[in-house]
Amino acid sequence: MISPDEIEALRDFSVIAEHNDIPFVLIGAGARLVIFDRAHDLQSTRTTTDWDIGVNVNDWEAFRRLQDALTVGPEPLFTRGREVHRFRHIKGVAIDIVPFGGVEREDGTIAWPEEDTEMLVLGFREVLSNAVSVDIGKGVIVPAATAPGLAMLKTFAFHERRVNDDLHDLYFILDNYDRAGNEDRIFDELSDLLAEGLLHPPGEKELIWNFVAARRDHFPNKDIRSIPVHHCSSLPGSHPASSCRSRAGRPVR
Repeated sequence: MISPDEIEALRDFSVIAEHNDIPFVLIGAGARLVIFDRAHDLQSTRTTTDWDIGVNVNDWEAFRRLQDALTVGPEPLFTRGREVHRFRHIKGVAIDIVPFGGVEREDGTIAWPEEDTEMLVLGFREVLSNAVSVDIGKGVIVPAATAPGLAMLKTFAFHERRVNDDLHDLYFILDNYDRAGNEDRIFDELSDLLAEGLLHPPGEKELIWNFVAARRDHFPNKDIRSIPVHHCSSLPGSHPASSCRSRAGRPVR
């Protein structure tokens, strides 16, 4: 459930970002809330109350201008928090803003100026380019990461932090992907792979099926034929003997 205060905070941020020509996208638990809970009534446990937002900026000066637009003026709508990325709306809603784009280093990380802080932003560009517009209430429409985009970011986050919460979130996304408006898509769009024997119909918890269906939101339809065999067999919850087959049609073991 998104509270009126949260809707107001996201509306105010959206207006300011758009006024400053800063593309942004909801990520993290907030995006999962609007994609799964609000749109499809798939309740999940939300462990944080802040909203994570990725902003695509050309350089650090552009990010500083956004910071000033949020917090400077006779009646600013946001204040700065203790953490370099934390802002708080006048209604008390916390928003974490992470820049990417022109400030990224070659390894997909950012290093905050004058701060001993680094963050991984690998995949943020792809998530923004595939974002969906979501009505969060009261006519406020914001761009949010798709379910496949969230799964990708959670995978990268776990690789970096090794925090179990990231795995829990990833499991929820994969396990509920088919119920998030994709029941028919899975069978309609993957019938060719079934016919070729590259996939078998999923059991209730065979996450590999949802993973493959999710790939269709970001990659060409034939991409499964180029997935290395070990990628299929190592996915959490996959059934190695029947869920994924190699190009030659042999079960992955």
